[in-house]
Amino acid sequence: MSVPEPPAGTQPETLAAIGSSRATASVTAGLARDAVVSGYSAALILEDALRPRGVLGEEAPDPTALERSALSFIQRLRSSGIRTALMTMDRGSTGIGGEGEAALFDLVTDGGDQPLAKLLQETAQRLEVTPRAAIVVTASAEMARAARAAGFGLVVGINHNASRQQLEDAGAMTVVNDLSDLDIGVSRTDPWILAYDGFDPVHEGHREVLTASGNGYLGFRSVYPERHDDGVHYPGTYIAGVFNRTLVDFEGEQAEEEHLVNLPNWLPFDVRLGDGPWWSQQQERSLTEHRRLDLRRGLLTRSVTLEAPGGGGVEVVQRSFASMDDPHLVAMETVLTPRGWSGRVRIRVGIDAAIRNGNTGAPVTTHLGPATFTVAADALICQSHTLQSDVQIAVAVRSSVHGIEDVVRDSRVDTTAAAEEFDMVIADGQPV
Repeated sequence: MSVPEPPAGTQPETLAAIGSSRATASVTAGLARDAVVSGYSAALILEDALRPRGVLGEEAPDPTALERSALSFIQRLRSSGIRTALMTMDRGSTGIGGEGEAALFDLVTDGGDQPLAKLLQETAQRLEVTPRAAIVVTASAEMARAARAAGFGLVVGINHNASRQQLEDAGAMTVVNDLSDLDIGVSRTDPWILAYDGFDPVHEGHREVLTASGNGYLGFRSVYPERHDDGVHYPGTYIAGVFNRTLVDFEGEQAEEEHLVNLPNWLPFDVRLGDGPWWSQQQERSLTEHRRLDLRRGLLTRSVTLEAPGGGGVEVVQRSFASMDDPHLVAMETVLTPRGWSGRVRIRVGIDAAIRNGNTGAPVTTHLGPATFTVAADALICQSHTLQSDVQIAVAVRSSVHGIEDVVRDSRVDTTAAAEEFDMVIADGQPV
C-alpha cells in the first residue's frame, strides 16, 4: 500500500480515529441478537455480582443500573446457548426477583454448608459442563479464590464489594466495574500477547481497536478482511495529519467538523471453496476463530477454519503488520491449508474506495472525492483526494500466490472498487 506524506505544516497526530469504536451490534442471520461465540459452555453467576450489597468508589454507578447491566449480559449468554446458574450463599434463598429473572437461569442453587470450591464444582456438574469450560462471576474475593482452586476456565471479579486488588490477589483473571465491560473472549496466556477467541459483536469494535497496528505514520484497525462496514465491523486506515473539514447536520443545524480521514480500504480478502458461498456471505461464526497481537513484534495473527462443501475444511491463517522500515508499507499474508478436502478455490482481493467516516459520533461523513483505478501488471492502484483539504491519496495493492503454479488471474474495476480474482485447485494438506 502506498500512501502520501501529510500536508505541509501539519503536526504528527496520534491515530485517534482508530480508537473510536462502535458499541452497536446488528442482527445477523444465523445468530441471535448480540450472540457470543466462545469456548465456554456455562456461566455461574453469584448473587453478589447480580445485586451488589455495596458499591466501591466515590462516583460509583447506580446499583439498579448495575443490576440491569448484569441481567442484559446474562440474556446475551442465554441467547448464545451458554447455560447459566444463579448461586446465592443464603440457604433457602432463590435470589430471584421475579419470573422474568428466573427464565434467565437453567439452575438456581443456594450455598448450603459445603466448601466453596466443592459447591462450585457440583454446580458445574449439574449444568453438565467441566469447570474448565465454565465462567464464574463474583464480587467476592473468597469465591474468586475458590473458583481458581476448582479449576474454572475464567474467573471474573466484579468491583462491587471487594477492591480490585483484593479480587486480583484472590485469583480473579479479570476485574470489571460493570458486566457490560466484560469480553469473555479475552485470552490470558502471555502479558506480551493480546488475544481474543471466538466472536462477540458487542465487543468486536473494541477488539478491532485494541489489536490495531501502526508505525507512527499510518495505522489500521484489525477488521476481518472479508467484512465491510456493517455496524459490527469497521474498516479503518489512517495517516497522521491527513484531515478534512466538512459540514454535518445536527438536528437541522449545520456545523463544520474536521476529521482524521478514513482512507480506501486495502484489506479486502475473500475466498470461495468449491461451489460454496463466498466467505463474506457466510453468517455462522466459528469456534476456531482466534486473534493474536504479538506486542513484541507488532504482528497480528488471525486463524480460523472454514468448512468445505462435502466435509473437511480449510485452515486460514492471516498475518498483518505495519512496517517500521518503510512507513508507507503495510502487509498481510494469508495461508490456506486444506484439511480433509481438495478442490477448486477462488480468492478475491482488492481496494474498496466506498469508505466513509462513520464512527466519530457525528453523522456519517464522506471526505474522499471520486476514485480512479488502474490495473497494472502486478498491482491495483487507487487514486483519490480529500474534498476540502485536497490531500492527494494513492493506494496500491500488490498480490501474489505462492505454493501452486497453475493459477488463473483476472481483474475487475467499477466506480468504487477494484478487485483481482485468483482461481486454482488446492490439494489436501498442501498450504497455499
